[in-house]
Amino acid sequence: MGEMPLAIRREQLAINYWINLKGNNPEHPTLDILKPSWEKEKKETRSFGWIIDQKTKEMQISPVVPLPTIPPWILPNATVDLTLMDKKKDRRFIFNSYTVQDYINNYYNYIQIYTDASRTSEKVGVSYVIPEFNIEVRKRITNEVSVYTGEMLAVLLAVQWVEETRPLKTIICSDSSSTLISLQNSHSDSRPDILLELQQTLFRIQMMGLTVIFLWTPAHIGIRGNEAADRAAKAATKDQINFTISISKSEVRTIVKQKLKGKWQKQWEEEHKGRWYYRIQRQVGEMRRGGRNRREERLITRLRFGHTSLNNTLHNIQKHDTGQCEHCGQEETIEHVILVCQKYEHHRRRMIEQLGKIKETFSIINILQKEITSKSIRIIIHFFRNTKLEKRI
Repeated sequence: MGEMPLAIRREQLAINYWINLKGNNPEHPTLDILKPSWEKEKKETRSFGWIIDQKTKEMQISPVVPLPTIPPWILPNATVDLTLMDKKKDRRFIFNSYTVQDYINNYYNYIQIYTDASRTSEKVGVSYVIPEFNIEVRKRITNEVSVYTGEMLAVLLAVQWVEETRPLKTIICSDSSSTLISLQNSHSDSRPDILLELQQTLFRIQMMGLTVIFLWTPAHIGIRGNEAADRAAKAATKDQINFTISISKSEVRTIVKQKLKGKWQKQWEEEHKGRWYYRIQRQVGEMRRGGRNRREERLITRLRFGHTSLNNTLHNIQKHDTGQCEHCGQEETIEHVILVCQKYEHHRRRMIEQLGKIKETFSIINILQKEITSKSIRIIIHFFRNTKLEKRI
């Protein structure tokens, strides 16, 4: 169940192509295929521009990033302090709220601003807190954007406050390493629009003779400013949306993937075929790791799918008259040979005893749900090998 059905996969590829088109400049020539044609009101055709409109209603894409009004080569590089991140990796450093706060206090003559973002289900809230002035600002932003976008936006709001208020020295503390690394490297794959606005705001601040430093601080270790920003961001997710932002192309791809996976899951649950396999694997999109030889992999895969050379399967494809077990006359299925048939009673008792030693319940469904390298799978393989049933699977 690691690969989605071909029809859903094609739908995903079509929507991803539409996302790329919508992210282009409005004058881009490939956008012509999305424009209505003269025959649209006369008859329905299965052209891409016709059908994609039905699949992508109410989806918003952030526009192509405009060229900056300020030449990019004169935009300032943000000053980012990642010292605490390095110290966290150093086992010799005692890393706790006291040592972290002590490091932050080195910036004693700076205004401290703490930023954070929180996502609950599809709701996203952002905030910044200035403990010295008892200021707390929180915003509920557009649904389904990523936490990274929220963190970038929280930093942008803090920088805009600096531009408006104009304190001489400011340190902006964030627990989002990805946001600060994007600032440090002047590069963001998913939100270049927010990064560009950040850089332009920092340029204007620099022209005022003000200093802004960004500092990475760890989350949830008791830093008061961080905890206050975290509480504010979580509270913002319960507010009404009061800050709208376009969804980036990468975020829309993630949303599309999640929705199509949900469609695939619903299709799998309502399907009438493959119900034996459904009992073993109910969630789509999950893949098993390998680790055994080809013969053993084939054996377990066929047991999970339920397609074997036992009489019941042969009867379904009209290669056996009755599909019954030649020893006891019942339908010869996987469950029958493992759980019921008296012909294999001795081997079955031995298998149950071995499963008991590893405290495993004797359930074929539970065993086939295990990783292929597990001891339970090894025991079931030995059962089929010892009973000579391996060749019939």
